[in-house]
Amino acid sequence: MLEQELGEAVVQQALENLEPEQREEILNALPISWVPHTSFEALYLECMRLSERDLVSMHTEIVRRGVEHRVRNLWKILVRLSGANALMARSPMIYEKSYSIGKMSVAQLGPGDASIIIDEWPNMPEMAIRGVRVGTQTLLTLAGFKNVQVFSKCLPGGAEIRATTLK
Repeated sequence: MLEQELGEAVVQQALENLEPEQREEILNALPISWVPHTSFEALYLECMRLSERDLVSMHTEIVRRGVEHRVRNLWKILVRLSGANALMARSPMIYEKSYSIGKMSVAQLGPGDASIIIDEWPNMPEMAIRGVRVGTQTLLTLAGFKNVQVFSKCLPGGAEIRATTLK
């Protein structure tokens, strides 16, 4: 998605500017392997520097588009037929496919109110927290919920994401 948004030349230059180890981790990644979050974040930061784009707004947009793409192509029926509780219950599975570190748990606090805890990721980077927050908001919005509000805060072992909705 970075190439679609910024162009191949910017991404290629960003890759060349990375530390050799980070570049190799990204270029040698396989569909079944993980790229360390630090390398992924370094690529994003370098792409934003080269393109003179704002990291927060670009990352938010790319996460939103990625979730929309997955939902439209893979989970269309599930999202339409599921309530907020069912979607939130599946969030740990979605998280595990996106991150190789940390563990997610979801607690339903009431109708349309959930607390998502990311544990076992000390000093979780803001970029990762934003990814979970934006992904959660996008998924619930695509499911037809109105007034979706998602907030996050850092915790010693990770983060808490709080999501509230109205249907």
